[in-house]
Amino acid sequence: MNRLVHRFSQNIHTIPIINLSTYLEKGSDQSICEEFAFTMKRYGCAILFDPRISEKKNQDYLDLMEKYFNKRQSQMDKGYKIDIYPEL
Repeated sequence: MNRLVHRFSQNIHTIPIINLSTYLEKGSDQSICEEFAFTMKRYGCAILFDPRISEKKNQDYLDLMEKYFNKRQSQMDKGYKIDIYPEL
């Protein structure tokens, strides 16, 4: 297994969820910004909770992503070359 994938799979359950409620109420919150910066540096991604997003919108987005990756996997299974980056 790729070291990066292995590292990510070990840490996925420890990524903190950053609640944006306080930031949105105050317009600024140094502690949330620091937490976000630390999370990005340590994990390379962040999980954000935005109270403005409804559960339906969240589910619609997840469904859209599932369709995209299922289509992409289908194309790969058919032998299509769909690299993101050009070959050097």
